[in-house]
Amino acid sequence: LSIGDVLAERYRLVGILGEGGMGAVYEAIQIDLNRPVAVKLMLPGTGLGPDATKRFQREARVTAALHHPGAVKIFDFGKDDHGRLYIVMEKLRGTTLRSFVRPDEPPMALGRTVAIAMQIAAVLVAAHAIGLVHRDLKPENVFIETNLDGSDRVVVVDFGLAYIEDRPDAARMTKEGVVAGTPVYMSPEQCQGRGVGTPSDIYA
Repeated sequence: LSIGDVLAERYRLVGILGEGGMGAVYEAIQIDLNRPVAVKLMLPGTGLGPDATKRFQREARVTAALHHPGAVKIFDFGKDDHGRLYIVMEKLRGTTLRSFVRPDEPPMALGRTVAIAMQIAAVLVAAHAIGLVHRDLKPENVFIETNLDGSDRVVVVDFGLAYIEDRPDAARMTKEGVVAGTPVYMSPEQCQGRGVGTPSDIYA
């Protein structure tokens, strides 16, 4: 796909936000509503097989299940005429928490640090209430936007490893003993590939 192409006759691609092994995330315009969105696109022929497709579908279901101001909003999910799966989400404007916690930068003020931590915790409270486990909470997956009053809006993103307990269509796919996540933020039980649940998110 090239910038300027229209996906599923609805989303005009205007830029690329990031790329990965399964596909790419584009900035796009939803044509009928003329609003900016982010489109996560899984490209066919990646060689990842049917499990990758199931994981992508699970990510869409899990993201859609969490209704909270601090969780990224999902608008659409589907497959275009060329077999490309896509997830359409709100376009966030700001930067990730990673840019604020670099070792070569001075630390944030304590009040702001606590306020950000409280917002992340509030998202986890809502997620864990429905049995949702993120499994990859880290500074790169926490987005910070600036509200009109200058305060921070904290948004948790990337539910690619997340699952919902006791929900077959959004259940965990990783087998016991298989490790998935970002090592430096993984709890001891997650590092061992066993017993991963809501406490692992709190540890992260």
